[in-house]
Amino acid sequence: AYPPAPDGSAAGGAGVRARDLVVVRGDFSKKIEDFTLEPGARLALSGPSGCGKTTFLEALALLRAPAAGALSVLGHGAGDLSRAEARRLRVQRIGVALADLALLPHLTVEQNVALPLSLGRRAGHTAAATLAALDLTPLARRRSADLSQGERQRVSLARALVGAPALVLADEPTAHLDAHTAAATLDALLALLEPAATLVLVSHDPVQVARFAEVWRWGR
Repeated sequence: AYPPAPDGSAAGGAGVRARDLVVVRGDFSKKIEDFTLEPGARLALSGPSGCGKTTFLEALALLRAPAAGALSVLGHGAGDLSRAEARRLRVQRIGVALADLALLPHLTVEQNVALPLSLGRRAGHTAAATLAALDLTPLARRRSADLSQGERQRVSLARALVGAPALVLADEPTAHLDAHTAAATLDALLALLEPAATLVLVSHDPVQVARFAEVWRWGR
C-alpha cells in the first residue's frame, strides 16, 4: 500500500491514486484498474444505477475500506489509516456530499454548513460565504429538517465545499433541482473549488457531464 503522508505535510497536493482497486457492497464488486487523479483534476463519473459509482465515492471518502488493491487519498494509504485517522482526514481535507445527505436535523442550515470548520477544516471559505455562493443565505437560520429535498441537497453540497477541502466528492448533487438551479449550483461548485482541489462528481445529467473535460463512463 502507499505510505501515509508524514504528519504536518501538505497532503492535499497528493491527489488520488490506486492500483487494482476492488470495492464491494453486498454481493456487488467493482474492480477499477490503476488510475491517478492529479491535484486540480475535475472528473465527471457517469453510468447506470448499480454500476458502483457511489461505492467508489465511499471508498475515496474513506467510508468504505477497499476489498483489494491499494488506494492513496491525499497522500495517505487508505489501508494504513485507523478509523479515527480516516475520520480526521475526511473532516479536515475531504468535502463529501453523498446521496444520504446526513444533515443534522436539529441544527440550522448555517450550523450544519459550519460543522467541518468547528471540527478542524481550515476556513478558506466561511459558512456565510459558501451559503451566499449557493444562493442559500435566506435559509441560513432554518432547521435542516424543515427543508425540501432540493434545499437539503444544496445545503449538503455547501457543507462539502466550506473551508478549503483538497478533495470534493459529490454524488448527484443536483438530482432534485430544476435545470436552471442545477446549472447555477454547478457554476458555484466549480467557482468555490481551490485551484489544486480534486473533484469527482457523479451525474446522470448529460448536460452537466458535457461540461467536464475528463469523463469516466461506466457500464454494469
